[in-house]
Amino acid sequence: MKSTIKKISYIASMVAMAVVFAGCSAATSSSKGNPQTGNTIKIGENMELSGAAGGYGNQMNQGIKMAVDQINKDGGINVNGKKKKVQLIIKDNKTSTNTSASVATQLVNNNKVNAIVGTATTNAGTAQIPNITKAAVPAVSPSATDPNFTLQKSGKVQPYVFRACYQNNFQGGIGAKFAYNDLKARRVAVLYDNSTDYGTGLQKAFKNSFKGKVVDTQAYTEGDKDFNAILTSFKNKKVDAIYVPGYYTEVGLIVKQARQAGIKVPIIGTDGMADPKLAQIAGNKNAHNVYYTTPFQSRHQQIIQLLRSSWLITRKSIMLKLQLLRACIRFD
Repeated sequence: MKSTIKKISYIASMVAMAVVFAGCSAATSSSKGNPQTGNTIKIGENMELSGAAGGYGNQMNQGIKMAVDQINKDGGINVNGKKKKVQLIIKDNKTSTNTSASVATQLVNNNKVNAIVGTATTNAGTAQIPNITKAAVPAVSPSATDPNFTLQKSGKVQPYVFRACYQNNFQGGIGAKFAYNDLKARRVAVLYDNSTDYGTGLQKAFKNSFKGKVVDTQAYTEGDKDFNAILTSFKNKKVDAIYVPGYYTEVGLIVKQARQAGIKVPIIGTDGMADPKLAQIAGNKNAHNVYYTTPFQSRHQQIIQLLRSSWLITRKSIMLKLQLLRACIRFD
């Protein structure tokens, strides 16, 4: 694998946006939402801390806490001329749509948060939309990539739903270009997670952009463990690469079983793979010639050092998309 650099993802931008929303609620006399009161800005976190996307959500959680710590260490946020500290209220949605909806209700009604950071996945994020919309509390997702996530069924923009990440059509397109231009793949098979909007959307985007031939498309469901029959079919079709948009839990098994079956071609995936557990599941000896698309920012050495010193995280275990941390702090 070229890198296991993973996201403590877009976190600074998440917190920055959430703080802006919270500050706006304090600066207006609108009766909508939960207005900021007292000496703190209350930010709720609705995150996948366990379940299928738990590894993904936990690293985001680390980044959120780091950004909040840094903001508070610098005195907090200026609201109407007064410094306010950020209070972070963390809840686990367990990578469950039902739990995500319940968590959102708890955060807006019981905890009276001013804004929400989360969720990590599109499905869980979509589940919370009715509840945050009813409460008029904005939510920002770090990684809900489905193009329709921020849109109502009518096509109008969701008024309280935001994201700070690229969309599936961009990520899938980049993967297609990489496969064709860099890996010189001309015959590709696609194996995607059809139980999520994430996997479904990415496979469509990839196929729409790939200039070569997609010789076969197969689907799996979250929790599947045996991919041998599909992989044998791909091997017999002599594909140049396999595109696997999904999360590390299943993709790790796909990588392992592909290599055990003698399939040596590149396996290309998406940011749902960006977790060290991928290599653990696949086995280090199998996790080679594997690529995935993910946001990355290498320029801010100060932030890299902060991550290492504050969280004891190595460069290879984090995704360094924290270039907006300074922007967070500048909001004061």
